[in-house]
Formats: sequence, structure tokens, C-alpha cells
Amino acid sequence: MVKLKKIILKLIIVTEISKPRISINGSTLPSARKISHSLITEPIDPHISCSMMIAQWAMFINEDIVHAGITTLYEGNQSKPLLCCNQQYTHPECYPIEVDKNDTIYSTHTRCLPYVRTATSPRENCSLGPREQVNQATSFLDASHIYGSTMERANKLRAYQNGLLLSQQNSKYHATLLPNITDGTCWNNGSSQKCFLAGGEFTNLFPTQTVLHTIWLRQHNNIAKQLKAINIGWDDEKLFQEARRIVVAQIQHITYNEFLPIIIGKNRLRQYDIKLRSNDYDSDYN
Repeated sequence: MVKLKKIILKLIIVTEISKPRISINGSTLPSARKISHSLITEPIDPHISCSMMIAQWAMFINEDIVHAGITTLYEGNQSKPLLCCNQQYTHPECYPIEVDKNDTIYSTHTRCLPYVRTATSPRENCSLGPREQVNQATSFLDASHIYGSTMERANKLRAYQNGLLLSQQNSKYHATLLPNITDGTCWNNGSSQKCFLAGGEFTNLFPTQTVLHTIWLRQHNNIAKQLKAINIGWDDEKLFQEARRIVVAQIQHITYNEFLPIIIGKNRLRQYDIKLRSNDYDSDYN
């Protein structure tokens, strides 16, 4: 009987620690959308010198170092999103965000924003405690969102010829584009719509993210072609890996030399010793 009580108590604790945070008086927290809508009330003025690309580069880098996994459903070998705004059937991992009727943006066409909780990660030493998130991306600035964080994804992205990444040609504009997703994981509302495949999961989230991924696909392939021209004896693997290293270095340089000085300032770069050297090599950056 004592053993049974311990098991029941453990189950109760596990259930409670998996619940979302509540307010200090025990009630549920207000809708995340209501908070953001209430706080952001002043008009957004254009910056005097910075463009929206600052925010887009931040998102681009974020995709490189952070990818929180979420619960998905599978039908055969194809994954499908959870329908978290379905009032009849709700998955326990769903925590839909309610939209207030006075919301000036969303209330005209929806009262619910779908939200799926991030996947659970084992705690350190498998100890009992609050639910932890799992990061499915590498924690380095290594362009994993371009090349993939797993061998399975990386293999889908390579052309396996002359060190190139897989691409497609747009015959109308004679432009090199990202390859299309073909395994059914692109969720859209019409058969004519297509989604692009890259190393990360947010390639199709915004047009600007698609543009950045396309730019770096072309950059990798251009570098691989130049390397092949001056290193005739290099095989596909050598060309690919060397082109990849150069791309990673370029992304790191842009981030530390151009992006971070705008975000945190040059004084902070010096304070934390992350300011780039002008004529030296440093292996501390990642």
C-alpha cells in the first residue's frame, strides 16, 4: 500500500510539473496575445539608418542555433500539424492562444491562435522537476539551418556533384532557387503552392527568410565552383566541405562584425572580448 501511494504521488507530481506557469494567486495567466496587443500601442517609426533586414538577420541566426521541437501527428510516414483550435478534439500538448474580441488585428477573422508546446527534454541526471525544453539545433554558428543538423536532412540537400547543394532552375527568370519539399511535409491550402527545402524549418515562414536561404544556397554553389576551378583534383566531398567552411566563416563574420555592433554596441563587444580582430585568425568564435 505504501508503495502504491508513492507511485500515485509521483504521478501527481509529474502531472503538475508539466503544467504551464500560473499567476501568484493561482489563476491562469492572461492570453499572450492580449498582453502583446496591450503593450505595443505606439506607432512603429522607421529607424533612421537600419532597415528591417536587421530583424530578419536576427531570425536567420536564431534558426541556426535554436530549434525547439514540437509534437506532431503522423499519417503513415507523413507528419501533420496538431489542430489546436479544434474545439471538439484538443491534444494535451495544445495550448491555444485566445484572441480578445477587441483585438484590432485578429478579431475580424479569428478568435484563436494555434500553439503547440515544445517537446520535453530529460532533465540533468534524469532528476524530477519542471519540464525542460529540447533544442534540436546545434548551439554553434555553423549554418546548420542551411546544411541541416542531421545526416538525413543533410543528404537531402546535397547534389553530390562538384560539391554543390541541390537546387532548381527557374526557366522564366533563369534563376537558381532552393529545391522543393517533396515528402508531404509542406502544409499549404492549395496544390499550386510550393514550399522550399533547406536545413532549417523556417525557410518558408517569411519571404525575407526564403530570400536569405536562397542567397546562401547560391553563395555556397558559387564558392564550390570557384574552388573546383583552382583545385582540379578535389572530389565532391572535399569541395562541399571546404565551401561549407567558407560559408560558415562568412556568416560568423557578418554576425560579429556587422550585426552585433548594431544590436549591443561596440563597447559591449570589447567588454566581452568578442570584437573581431582586423588582421588575425581566432578560433574562439562559433
